[in-house]
Amino acid sequence: MQIQQEIDEKYGGFVYRGETKLEPPFLESHRHRELELNLVCAGQISYLIGDTIYELPRGTLVWLLPGQEHQLIDRSDDASYYVATFRPEVSASFASNQEFRPLFGSPANANDLIASVLQPKDYHVLVALLDSLMAEGPPNEKLNREVGYGVSGNFTYYHKQPDVLRAGLCFLIARAWSFHRAANPYELAMRLHPAVSKALQLFDAGTAPARLSELAAECGASASYLSRLFHRQVGTTLSRYRSQLELQQVFREVYTHRNLTLAQALEKSGFGSYAQFYRVFKSVYQCGPREFARRNGGKLPQPTGAFSS
Repeated sequence: MQIQQEIDEKYGGFVYRGETKLEPPFLESHRHRELELNLVCAGQISYLIGDTIYELPRGTLVWLLPGQEHQLIDRSDDASYYVATFRPEVSASFASNQEFRPLFGSPANANDLIASVLQPKDYHVLVALLDSLMAEGPPNEKLNREVGYGVSGNFTYYHKQPDVLRAGLCFLIARAWSFHRAANPYELAMRLHPAVSKALQLFDAGTAPARLSELAAECGASASYLSRLFHRQVGTTLSRYRSQLELQQVFREVYTHRNLTLAQALEKSGFGSYAQFYRVFKSVYQCGPREFARRNGGKLPQPTGAFSS
């Protein structure tokens, strides 16, 4: 899925620190035209690239290339990670330099991810740089909300010193890439079992059967084996993964079809009851839908992976 990140040209991109405790899971596989950098600073996050899962611990530097399909598929409860996104004209200024060529174009293998485990001194230099670029922007709690599902359709990204941010992002690319080249290569990739890969494809296409036995049959495995394997490789249960996707679909229905009632949106999204929706919602947002709406101007979350500027 292609998403559009509307960031004003004067900023050149943005930086925030994602945290499991603040940011709802954005489970859909997606891509964007911007170069993206992640730096894991606590816990562990997992990306699905093609049919390979990358479990990324503290100190891992990750590069997501323009147009590269990726899915943040799991995060530990204590996960915290920096995300920097660079507008095409910012990252393109490095394209003519042979040293930076791996950051442009398509990976040689669709399952490849450019990642490395930084030296401690280099890690701390990047953390300080990323913190300094965040200092004049929106509060990190707000960015976690808006870059995740989103709350306000009219949220506007801002930075008090756009020239400093833009220059800093250019310096960040150069500095981070030099540290990457000096770092230890990442070696914790795990190839997905074909049955798990098939299940994720069915979920992504919206065609996964509701019954576990039917899903397992389509994936060529028994129900019990698929459940255990999915949990071990993806990091969450099949039922929770399905529920989170259905929750996201509810928000999409509510905001796309304004004439739908919440009950109708729940039915179209696969929830059997409001009680089931309430349980899933509270597990993600740590409060019920009414309390969430009360805190956020009467609005439910919006299903977006981008924001306007």
